[in-house]
Amino acid sequence: MAVIIGLISDALIVNSILVDRNQEVQIVLTGSLRRKTKLDKMLDEIGDESFDDVLAAFMRRV
Repeated sequence: MAVIIGLISDALIVNSILVDRNQEVQIVLTGSLRRKTKLDKMLDEIGDESFDDVLAAFMRRV
């Protein structure tokens, strides 16, 4: 039940699916139990921006 809730809530994501010679399947999940803060979400949004752009935007706010 916890795995299903983790997948639905995006707390867990499928990292890989492994199939061996005996046709046994292993699904590897990764994730974090920690909820993202506002700062984490903001850093995810600006993660693709260049450092110069981020610093210039920060300096304009100060």
